[in-house]
Amino acid sequence: MAYQSRLAVVLNARSTKQEAIQRELALQKGHLLEAENVLKKLRDDTESAMDALSKHQEGSGKSSEISLYYAFVQSQARKIQEQEAVIAKLEDLYETKRRALEIATQEKVMLEKIEEKRKTAYFEKLKKKESDLLDEVAGQMKWRMS
Repeated sequence: MAYQSRLAVVLNARSTKQEAIQRELALQKGHLLEAENVLKKLRDDTESAMDALSKHQEGSGKSSEISLYYAFVQSQARKIQEQEAVIAKLEDLYETKRRALEIATQEKVMLEKIEEKRKTAYFEKLKKKESDLLDEVAGQMKWRMS
């Protein structure tokens, strides 16, 4: 008599769910890293523009050039704020997915433990039946021989 798990389908579903969440989490992490790279580029561009603006101001550059640099720096500052907001949302989504993965993993581990306990109990019960059967056979043989 082979052991057949009643939780195999549920365990399989939990594993599938966990793997799907892991893929989503990895994808979310990729989006977050991409957004952080965009933010870094924006900051670097803004810093370069600020350096150029400082040089033009020190070198008594044309006021039209200075106003263009100033407008660009202000535009970059707005873009940086927008990108920081995007990153904050992505971090929240990432954290939500991470928690979902944690819960899915806990559920799977819990089911695996339950399954292991059931399997152990099944084999213990099987050993007990086998032992009882052997005792009965030995008792009948002893009774027949006497």
